[in-house]
Amino acid sequence: LSPSYYVTQYDNWYESKGGAAAYNDPDRTDPTGDAYAGVEYLAARLMPMEVVASDPDGVAEFLTNLAMGEGLGLGSINYFLGGVIHNVNDTATAVHPAMRKAIWSVFTQTDAGAEFVRDFIGNDVTGVCFNHHSPVEPDWRNASWGQNYQRL
Repeated sequence: LSPSYYVTQYDNWYESKGGAAAYNDPDRTDPTGDAYAGVEYLAARLMPMEVVASDPDGVAEFLTNLAMGEGLGLGSINYFLGGVIHNVNDTATAVHPAMRKAIWSVFTQTDAGAEFVRDFIGNDVTGVCFNHHSPVEPDWRNASWGQNYQRL
């Protein structure tokens, strides 16, 4: 089975949210985030570019298992990271240093999914996408800020 079977592709974020047809339609817009089923279980971790480059087959298997695994809940709002954020020094801000080395943020919508991702790329490798961590994230200080936590 191909995970692409479960993917709907849009040209941009605006179209994925309904485009012009959704304008001022409360049944099709989501200004507060409440419309996401399972938002209380939403969790995201940063996928390091180095992990993808060094183990592309392992990452592909991980993503396939995450997408196809029962109860794991791969999120539908995963996004790519990069650009000039990679040029900022790890200690220039309190943002987790992993943010500077990530290629995308992997979202899940179940506690089991968050644990599955954390087992593949734990705090010794990366961190969480700030403001999208699991509400029951163990070691949340390290997961959210890494070595920069003491600066807060």
